[in-house]
Amino acid sequence: METFEEILEQYEPMISSIIRKLNIYKNYDSFRQTARIALWQAWQNFDEAKGKFSNYAYTMIKTTLLKEMTKENRYSELQIALDKDDLTNAAHYYQMKNNTGQEVELFEEIQQILTEEEFELLIGLYFFGYSYNTLAERFGVPITTLKKRRQRLMEKIRKRLNEG
Repeated sequence: METFEEILEQYEPMISSIIRKLNIYKNYDSFRQTARIALWQAWQNFDEAKGKFSNYAYTMIKTTLLKEMTKENRYSELQIALDKDDLTNAAHYYQMKNNTGQEVELFEEIQQILTEEEFELLIGLYFFGYSYNTLAERFGVPITTLKKRRQRLMEKIRKRLNEG
């Protein structure tokens, strides 16, 4: 019986081929390692009575990589990348929360009159400068809905400011 090191050396070209066919170009090393683990699992679980090892290994590697790609894609869809300006703005926001000035009181008053989702939209648009497209994906609604929500929340704020 062959050792796993021999199997790995023999199947490295197959792993490379599968990675190319799946167009994996980000996190390449991580996916290659995932493929090697799948090969090891195939080697551990293989039953000669059920067919050829090469077919089983190919299926295990490809299926495992596809599952991993699905997880990676789902994760990246849920994340909005922060650039340097976003991080700077976030730092200013937290710094502002620690101040006791009039702006903070106004900010907290606005936060109290808005729903959590309205406040997130306000911060997303005006504080972080996200586009309507980005926020529409994040909230899972059409851009027109977001624009209408922005209009209603601005009316709420104006009304409250005119009262005070």
